[in-house]
Amino acid sequence: MGKRRYRKISVCIWNDAKFLALSHDAKLVLFFMLTHQDLTQIGALRATVPGLACELGMDLEVFGKAFEEVLQQGIVEYDEKLLFWFPNFLKHNLPESPNVVKSWHY
Repeated sequence: MGKRRYRKISVCIWNDAKFLALSHDAKLVLFFMLTHQDLTQIGALRATVPGLACELGMDLEVFGKAFEEVLQQGIVEYDEKLLFWFPNFLKHNLPESPNVVKSWHY
């Protein structure tokens, strides 16, 4: 199966207090991560902070500060090595059918 071509992001995000508390840079970092081509169907992303900053073309210090805001809001978790995950990803991206769940095994 190829990379996903789209991902759902609820328009309710614009009413979310955690999201509204973020700076513009932090919102960009969050949207970048939520729409990253390597984000899995369960909301996990194998990457590093320097790698994501480079991909986005953002200065590492600016990216790091923005990413820290997203972390502090609890929107994303990070193991400080190589794994990011969105704790509420499936709450906002429910599988469309049992067959979708079956396809996650790969």
